[in-house]
Amino acid sequence: AIGNPPWERVKLQEAEWFAARRPDIAMAPNASARKKLIASLIDEEPQLHAAFRDAVRASEGESAFLRNSTRFPLCGRGDINSYAVFAETFYTISHRVSGCGLVVPSGILADDTTKLFFKEIQQSRALAQAIDFENNETLFPGVGHGRMRFCLLTLRKGHAVDTARLFFLARGVADLTDRERWFNLGASDAATINPHSATCPVFLRRRDAELTRAAYLR
Repeated sequence: AIGNPPWERVKLQEAEWFAARRPDIAMAPNASARKKLIASLIDEEPQLHAAFRDAVRASEGESAFLRNSTRFPLCGRGDINSYAVFAETFYTISHRVSGCGLVVPSGILADDTTKLFFKEIQQSRALAQAIDFENNETLFPGVGHGRMRFCLLTLRKGHAVDTARLFFLARGVADLTDRERWFNLGASDAATINPHSATCPVFLRRRDAELTRAAYLR
């Protein structure tokens, strides 16, 4: 299975929602001023206010389901982003029948809200490979700003990968030919190197990873 799930925060963002509908509300100087403008819609534009309230209720209902349904124990927490729960769904379904590859923000490896997911795929030996790209060379011109980072995440069928191959801060496909920038991560390495967060350690050179691992093992 291969996928590029949506990258959107589940919590409704007022400025984004009003950007095309009422730019003056979207561009309010602060949250307090924005809320006053939204409240004034009850009299000025009741239909727009009702549509906004519907959107808020839909967002809150979606968030409640993701957090409380027990379907997403790894990623249904914190400031939930849709890509994270999609990744968990891919992992839950596909590891039984096939591997999967995903294009997702690199936060899947190192963010606090997704650390349980990373811990699971690493310790279960499902993580086969992760390639982190920095969007400086506008690999995806329409995605965020130039420093937006995303990764190609590969999970293996059957949880049978003793070590995963990782590459960080690539700016283009040509960078991947530099063998010294690839490093391996064993199933217990993240817990050894980052014992408190258990998130993915980041190295730019294989030698750096080897020295750090040796230091922690001693």
